[in-house]
Amino acid sequence: MALIQPHNVIGIDASTRNIGWAVVDSKTEKRVARGNVALTHDMFYERLKTGPIELIRELKAAVDLSTVKMLVIEHSFFTNNP
Repeated sequence: MALIQPHNVIGIDASTRNIGWAVVDSKTEKRVARGNVALTHDMFYERLKTGPIELIRELKAAVDLSTVKMLVIEHSFFTNNP
């Protein structure tokens, strides 16, 4: 049985208006870094083009990506708000 090595995990919560992210140390379960990329109010397809680029820039500036071994992305769903 292989031992699981401690590493950092990036979690991404994407929506149509903001992309939230956090990096957690899997050994200590403490947050290493966090942030939010507010997307512009341009048309939806424009946000899809620029949002991921802004997210990558912010992550590169905030975190040593070489320590990250896992990426978790929340599954998005859309519904009407009653």
